[in-house]
Amino acid sequence: MSYPAGPSVTYIFNARISDISAKIIARELSAIAGTCRPNIIAFDGQSPNANPLSTALEDTLLQLGLQVQREQTAISAETVILHTPLTLANDGFSDLNIVTRNLIVVADECFFRPGGVPAFDVDDCLSRIDHNTLALRKTVAPVSPACRASVKKWLARGNNSKIWSISPDDWLPICDFELQKPGKSPRDRRARRSPPDLQYFPNDADLALMFPSHAEKNTIVGAQHFGPHNPAKPFWNLSMPDNANDAPYFGTFDFMVYFTSPNWCECFSYEVMRTIAAGKLVISDAETAIDYNGAIFPATPGKVDGIIAGYIADPESYTKQIIRAQQTLQHFTPERFRSMFVNACAHKNPGTP
Repeated sequence: MSYPAGPSVTYIFNARISDISAKIIARELSAIAGTCRPNIIAFDGQSPNANPLSTALEDTLLQLGLQVQREQTAISAETVILHTPLTLANDGFSDLNIVTRNLIVVADECFFRPGGVPAFDVDDCLSRIDHNTLALRKTVAPVSPACRASVKKWLARGNNSKIWSISPDDWLPICDFELQKPGKSPRDRRARRSPPDLQYFPNDADLALMFPSHAEKNTIVGAQHFGPHNPAKPFWNLSMPDNANDAPYFGTFDFMVYFTSPNWCECFSYEVMRTIAAGKLVISDAETAIDYNGAIFPATPGKVDGIIAGYIADPESYTKQIIRAQQTLQHFTPERFRSMFVNACAHKNPGTP
């Protein structure tokens, strides 16, 4: 495809990013098509061989006519965008030398866990990026309100705000999922899906409350981490693979019950938004629900049963809640991302310390 004369933009990411992160970048590149022709650098870090990119990202690059640079270490552009900074800084980032007017580090992880404990070595991560970058402006762009709060907390410490600013707008996630109509007769069929990591799961007692024996069906995807002290119950369906197609998975439930570890904060869940788009009702903790503008029903583990029973008894309210939730997806469109991106590259609404 042809590209107009536009700002000089370079995307940098670790070639070993997760499939989820790769799909995020693919959506962004599709959304900004026509605004510029970005230079794409997939950084292999300390790996001796080139790492394969995800199929979704490869397909998008091919469709857009974009080539991936693998060995470029001297980078110069008006705007440089670093995705998944933690994977970059911890994997030989010192090999890169960046000169730019506008460095944007997309913060796709909260900087702190609940209780104020750093989620990772943020100081070291951003220090490495800062050391290897000559830029007029160095900005952290959070992807959600929860992430923004954590970035502001970090900027308030030491001399961080003298080097970094925070973007005025969130680096908007794109959730252009096809909307499905909600069912009219919900049943007590519950599910959750996440990567197989402990941080994505609540404690065993809470998990048992959320997926009880009296539920008609309990589907849990991503439970491989349970290990020798397996809390799984005989009435839990754990057989669906992580890579199962959406249609079979979404056909197993009416309520997504999604709580994570109380010691972990998820910046933004595409899985939650995909579930809402699929016409399902999502229940989660109140802190998580705040970031989704009413799309998630807030609860505690002990109140999940009553909430589900109430919606089953009043199917009309179930349908209305899902329709309201689906309306929030209008905030996460490719068009809105494109507008935010153009402003960021044009240095409009500069970040604040």
